[in-house]
This record gives sequence, C-alpha cells and structure tokens, in this order.
Amino acid sequence: MYSNVQPARIALMADSRWRDAYGLAFVRKGLVENGFDARIISFHIAHQAIPLFRPDIIVLNHLFGQRNQRLARHVKRNGGIVCIMPTEGRPDTTHQLSWIAQQANMQDLYDAYFSWSEAVAQIIPKSTVTGCPRFDIYRPEFKYLIENSKMVRAKYGLRDDS
Repeated sequence: MYSNVQPARIALMADSRWRDAYGLAFVRKGLVENGFDARIISFHIAHQAIPLFRPDIIVLNHLFGQRNQRLARHVKRNGGIVCIMPTEGRPDTTHQLSWIAQQANMQDLYDAYFSWSEAVAQIIPKSTVTGCPRFDIYRPEFKYLIENSKMVRAKYGLRDDS
C-alpha cells in the first residue's frame, strides 16, 4: 500500500481544528514548499482518508490511546513512517514529563519524535528538537482562536455547525 521510496505524501493528523489547525497549516505550508504532498486530516475521518490518501508518513500528536496506536500500527504494517509531533502542550512539570516519557516504551510504533524541548528529547528515543507547532496560546495575536470559536467563524464566514 505504501512505497518505501523517498516519502512524498504526508498526513498531518489534527485532533482539534481550533487548537491544532493553525500550527499544522504552517507545517503543511513548509512541507508543500519543499515538494511534499501534505494534507491535514481530522481524526474524525481518518479511517476514510488514510486509505484514500495512502500517506508515506503519518504525523500523530501522541501515542496515548488506542486510536493513535491503531493508526500507527496500520501505517507501519503497510511500510509507512510514523512521526510524533505533540500539539497539546509543552510538558513543564516533573509529573507531565514522566507522563510524556511513557511514549519511550512505544518506540516500536514511531520512527521520529519531534520534541518541543531538549528536556523531552533527552527522555524520548528518536527525538529531534523542533520547537512548538502551536500558535493559539503561545502567541498573543492568536490567543483569541482558542477562546472564541464564534469570532473565528464570523471572521472566516463559517457556519455554526462547521
């Protein structure tokens, strides 16, 4: 199903359009500018989109939970590459670091881990420090995105049910 040649199709999996979409859009923009066919795919339609798009690489936000682990296994079983790029928050306490570190025991499910910080990279194998892919709460000009979805809908002409 997947090719083992230079990866061309990349699926960036999005949990939340309000939290993840803007950061993933910037990541996608960079990938497309470098010749990759990158798509942002909602987890809500993953089971339909993955077989149609057939990504060489899938980028998940974490490996906690059966949903993400199933997707990782599916892609790896078909010769694809699995990358982890956390989008849900920077671990900044000992408790959070120990929780994130549990993914070190799942390294058979991923090929690369894109860490927000050196502290995480030191405890997660196959890590590269890339920084933060989020803009909603870490950049003041985007803070309204997570706080007021009605404002975002009005600004972009989206329906209330979109």
